[in-house]
Amino acid sequence: MNNESFLFKIMHILPLLDSCKIFLKNEIIKIRMTSKKMKEIVDKTKFPTIISVNKKWFRSYENGTDAEKQNHIFNYIQSLTNISNIILSNCQIVRFNTNILCCQDLVSLDLRRNKIGDIGAHSLEQVFSQCKKLVYLNLSKNLIGADGAESIAKMIRRCPSLLYLDINSNQIGSNGMQSLSRVLKQQCKSLIHLNLSNNQFGSSGIKSLFEAFYVLTIEHLDLSFNQIGSSGIEIIERYLNMNQTLSLKYLNLSNNQIGLYGIQSLTKVLKCCPFIDHLDLSSNEINSDGLEKLSLLLGQHQCKNLEYLNISDNQIGSVGIERLSESLAQCLVLAHLNINNNQIGDTGAISLAKVLGHCKSIVCLKLRKNQIGSDGLEKIKKVYRGLKILKI
Repeated sequence: MNNESFLFKIMHILPLLDSCKIFLKNEIIKIRMTSKKMKEIVDKTKFPTIISVNKKWFRSYENGTDAEKQNHIFNYIQSLTNISNIILSNCQIVRFNTNILCCQDLVSLDLRRNKIGDIGAHSLEQVFSQCKKLVYLNLSKNLIGADGAESIAKMIRRCPSLLYLDINSNQIGSNGMQSLSRVLKQQCKSLIHLNLSNNQFGSSGIKSLFEAFYVLTIEHLDLSFNQIGSSGIEIIERYLNMNQTLSLKYLNLSNNQIGLYGIQSLTKVLKCCPFIDHLDLSSNEINSDGLEKLSLLLGQHQCKNLEYLNISDNQIGSVGIERLSESLAQCLVLAHLNINNNQIGDTGAISLAKVLGHCKSIVCLKLRKNQIGSDGLEKIKKVYRGLKILKI
């Protein structure tokens, strides 16, 4: 079946179907799912399928309890062949039906916002243990604790091709982080995207993670909202002595209370990350002295690929912004700068305005909640022409 005839048939059966997607080479055609017609189309074509069910569909399914609706979904998945992607977000799924073991060609699995907890994670381990082709796994916002993290670790041990792992906003803690780290070190050396945000594992969890980090090639790392503190950053610094050059491009350390001492260690960490282009240090109790340490690093061209810098919701003040301004001219590709809520006042705004005219790469500047008066606003607006986005 050529592309044209396939598209023609899809358009004609569109009113008969119910909510899914089909990959056609590089294009995604949105159609509807659930009927026998859908199964016939998928089976006749050789294109991989995305099963996509969300909260809106789940609520609109009129008959049956939540458990019966879930069984309907699982039975439908079991009836299809050539499945490569499953999206079951926000469907209140607690346990997984073992009937969907047929998904041995699964490449992408998105189960975010289902509150599966440790019990659901255990059933997930059993169901998807044969998914050796899995590349993408999203289990964010699922109330998974340390026991569930151990089950997830057993699952991904069988997924040597895993590139993307998102388990943000769970409750894995330091014990769960220890279970995951052992597997990451042994089996997931191809992983490039890791989101561990908001899991309360603290500095002890950081220790477990970075014991494995020297064998990984991670480019995107989100550690925000984990209470790692300055001690967590010091641990990272110690372990990076084993691997002087990291492939990290994206690093989010937001909301971790790293403070001045953490910044001192972080500047040493960033020297090991020459490819870093996105750095988020918002809400970290960084004062003017801490920003001075970071500014010295930027001024020495240590972060020459940096395109995005977020230092919002700290305590840098006018003195801190003056020190940062002296280094901004050395950030030749910096495009996005967020300084929201730092009490920089008119003095800080004027210092920033003096250097902005020389920072041709900056296109987005955020300065909200900074007590900037009319004098500071006037100076900033004079250099506004070079900015595409200015938020004051």
